[in-house]
Amino acid sequence: MVTDRVMEAAGSLRTFAASPSGRRTRRMVGTALILGSPLFFRLPGLRRYPVLRIVELLGGVALLVAIGERLRDWEPDPPPSSEITTW
Repeated sequence: MVTDRVMEAAGSLRTFAASPSGRRTRRMVGTALILGSPLFFRLPGLRRYPVLRIVELLGGVALLVAIGERLRDWEPDPPPSSEITTW
């Protein structure tokens, strides 16, 4: 089913995020969000959309920076490894 696949993908993502390469990826993506969010809202092609202008007025840059900081600083716990035991 779809929910099983979503749960499996979420577990795989959490396992990757807890690994050393996942930690580096989280740091890079978080830093890119922090540094790039002010530039994102200044792109001329995106400024014509009223929704993005409203988000910018409501502090969209601050929101993206906060998300980037949390992503960069997040330390996920690896999922418990399941053991198969037979009696």
